[in-house]
Amino acid sequence: MGLELTTGLLDLFGAWAPWVALAIARPFGFSVFFMAFQWAQVSTGMIRMAFAVALALPALHFDPDGRAISELSMPFMATLAKEVAIGGFLGFIASVPLAIAVGAGGILDFYRGATQGMSDPSGGQVTAISSLMAVTSLWIFASVGGFWTVSSIIYSSYAAWPVSSTFPVLAQGAGLVIDMIERIIAGSLFLCAPVLIILFISDVVHLVSSKFGKNINVTHMAFSSKALIAVMVLPFFMLVAIQSMRSGYDWLNSVNDVMNRAFQ
Repeated sequence: MGLELTTGLLDLFGAWAPWVALAIARPFGFSVFFMAFQWAQVSTGMIRMAFAVALALPALHFDPDGRAISELSMPFMATLAKEVAIGGFLGFIASVPLAIAVGAGGILDFYRGATQGMSDPSGGQVTAISSLMAVTSLWIFASVGGFWTVSSIIYSSYAAWPVSSTFPVLAQGAGLVIDMIERIIAGSLFLCAPVLIILFISDVVHLVSSKFGKNINVTHMAFSSKALIAVMVLPFFMLVAIQSMRSGYDWLNSVNDVMNRAFQ
């Protein structure tokens, strides 16, 4: 009896395990490339796998008389790689709003000369205002129901690219990556433009004062004055930036449309 039960469980596991792996692959690929998981300190594979399993379980349908794994349009490992790749592309595209916030903070810190920062959860370094913008953007993401939205993105992607489909053909090539980079740069400049203009005006004032006050050491004053101006303006800037970042998360609703244009 015990041997028969063990054999039955092993047969059941052998029949279901490949489908479970395919169901988990796309959400896991999404969690690896989505910046919100990095900034939320969800850097361990176990937590990301738990997220993937939580999304995969409602979509699983265990049918003993269903299709065999050998009936897939591609070999199992190729299909698994395709699922991870699709999830990774979705996570990359969905990261645009958070990348814009981090980029805006980086531009401000670079202009005021504060380029040293703390450790970036993604592996690099991030400046002070970039860290503030990232944490604020992450809080906004959670407050607007971002996790429900990304779950909907992953589920909706199965309508365009089912598990049993072949690997989609990249129609735009490198154009997709370039478009995302352009959007991030343009969005970052637009977001930080008010403070950037104020800091630029302060530089103009320093330049004019250096012409009329020969004894004024403008070089040493410029850094400290821009830091002081940034501290004074930052609270008011964040009030405006929060509204802009909140509306920026509307981008999540178009992630699958971008993927549809990128792939055939």
